[in-house]
Amino acid sequence: MANTIAEIEETMKKLTDSDSILGYAIYSPEAIPYKHKKIEYAQVVQYGALIYDLLLRTKTNIRRLELQPQDTELQTIRIRTSKDTELIISNVSDYFMLVIQQCEGKNKKSLEDEKEEVKEA
Repeated sequence: MANTIAEIEETMKKLTDSDSILGYAIYSPEAIPYKHKKIEYAQVVQYGALIYDLLLRTKTNIRRLELQPQDTELQTIRIRTSKDTELIISNVSDYFMLVIQQCEGKNKKSLEDEKEEVKEA
């Protein structure tokens, strides 16, 4: 198990070198924050509780689909928010991790497009 935590921490160190990463957190199987960076502790605890519930419900619903055993393991969930951030939740062994990433605004309209829409209206 220690190797798993060490591997997760090494991966997180590599990820946080990027400017687009706003923060990350690593949680125990009981959703207790193990380590976090660039996120306030209160937010880490809140994310942990919400993500834990999301993971439980998602795993339950995947089992209900009655897929083949190799297809039923939950690995990653990506959630895009309206604030142009993305929550990436990965399940590694019994632990899970959260990465909050700033998106490049791929779905965001440019200011010129918005101005044109206002002129047309």
